[in-house]
Amino acid sequence: MLDQLMEKHNISQSELGRVTGVPQATISRYINGTTKSLKFHSLKALAEYRWKISSREEMRFKTES
Repeated sequence: MLDQLMEKHNISQSELGRVTGVPQATISRYINGTTKSLKFHSLKALAEYRWKISSREEMRFKTES
């Protein structure tokens, strides 16, 4: 799911790491299935970033309608 979000928004692991503060290596391990879980602060940062993207998409959709 994370990799699909990144592809949809054309964002690299490095860029996602930069904006969320989650190390790129952690993102890579999660996407590749090397690790199945994330520490709370990493999960929270990624969820907050996802929420920001969703909010922007919703706002854009409303203004285009």
